[in-house]
Amino acid sequence: MAFVEDMAAFFNDAEFGLEMLVDGVPVIGIFDRPYFDPVSMASTQPTATVPTDLAPVTPDLSTVVVMGVLYVVRNVQPDGTGMTTLVLEKVTV
Repeated sequence: MAFVEDMAAFFNDAEFGLEMLVDGVPVIGIFDRPYFDPVSMASTQPTATVPTDLAPVTPDLSTVVVMGVLYVVRNVQPDGTGMTTLVLEKVTV
């Protein structure tokens, strides 16, 4: 039997859900900008978790804009439950 869960509560909750643009399309997702230590240069990449049906199929040329910051999608990781994590890289100009 397939796992079926309604994830809408995570995206509609002000604590988790955040409006972003995925390839120019408004999407409510979960954004995570993890730890960065400039002294040791330790860091992990930011991610956006979105419903799989709203995620880009391939990362090539896909973009995400969160809080006015532009990111390119470096990896697309569907988890098999209807959620997909987009591994992001900040665009610097």
